[in-house]
Amino acid sequence: MKACKFKTSDVKRCVEHALNNTKNGASILFVHDDGVYIMSAGTPRDMIGNKNYVAYCEGCNPNKDDDFYDHSRYLVGGDDFTEKLRVTKATLKRCEEYEELQIEITETKMQVIFFRPKCVFLAKNT
Repeated sequence: MKACKFKTSDVKRCVEHALNNTKNGASILFVHDDGVYIMSAGTPRDMIGNKNYVAYCEGCNPNKDDDFYDHSRYLVGGDDFTEKLRVTKATLKRCEEYEELQIEITETKMQVIFFRPKCVFLAKNT
């Protein structure tokens, strides 16, 4: 099984935008074209300058990963695609509580899993 790994700190913005800019059924998009990434499906689009804000999969960012093309093909295959994933306020809460989101892919299914709970350290007054 192959897993696309994302930092929840990057994905959180996509989820927030989708929740705030969709009338019913907020979604994010899992995309493979020039790299592998997640973006909001909300409208108006979440733009930075003249580009959509996207959260890149680990190792699949064409702006910083030299082997993004081969790594992207290894993880999700050679064909471009867009998959819509529903999000809710619970998704946003998980982005705040966990450090990593993984999309695990087999030939017959995709599964979204949150990994590595964020640690909270409490200081003791002495």
